[in-house]
Amino acid sequence: MTRQRKTATELRSHRWFGRDDLRSFGHRSRAKQSGFSEEDLAGKPVIAILNTWSDANPCHAHFRLRAEEVKRGIWQAGGFPMEIPLLTLGETLMKPTTMLYRNLLAMEAEEALRSYPADGAVLLGGCDKTVPALLMGATSANLPAIFVPAGAMLRGNWRGPGSPSSSRERPSLLRRASGKNKIGNIKFFYAFQKINKRGKIVFKIIQRFFNRLSYRFVCRKMYNTTYIFILLKHCKRFIKIF
Repeated sequence: MTRQRKTATELRSHRWFGRDDLRSFGHRSRAKQSGFSEEDLAGKPVIAILNTWSDANPCHAHFRLRAEEVKRGIWQAGGFPMEIPLLTLGETLMKPTTMLYRNLLAMEAEEALRSYPADGAVLLGGCDKTVPALLMGATSANLPAIFVPAGAMLRGNWRGPGSPSSSRERPSLLRRASGKNKIGNIKFFYAFQKINKRGKIVFKIIQRFFNRLSYRFVCRKMYNTTYIFILLKHCKRFIKIF
């Protein structure tokens, strides 16, 4: 069963641009002040482009150009594009972790779609926390949306073989820090012993456990351990779970 296409008066954006009242007059005049004519707005669905581009986010470096291409497609399809910049969560530069700001971006996306005259949305995102944040925001706003992923980043090359950012970064860091083939001598773990007395006991137990494991096994199978330690560093109350 096909759904009937909405008429101009049924569009959500009609409340902004189509009504014969003072508020709509102000919205139309400001749009014309930006260079758009009445023909550009009349009866066309407004499609919001939620853009998370930023110089601080290498994963989204191409979104400035991609947004312009999306705009052209919306114009050609008979819509009115409206680009709205949002918070950018750059995994590579944001500290301590982008996870702290995922829900903030989701709320921002939702409120941007609610407060502006959007009939639909195109979501531009790619980093780990940006994808769920944009999808959660658009879903909560209950508007039709299309997600445009940033795509995979090109891997680097160092001394011949390819060097993906995660699979060789941590092993290289651990090898440099330890100077040996055993994980227990790495000074990295001692930084977390300053949390509290209970934390010291816990990390001594973990360190002894690591001493019995080979370096390669730890690097290959236990990446998540690093994230656990970082979490404990920034959230001292998590020590209570032990």
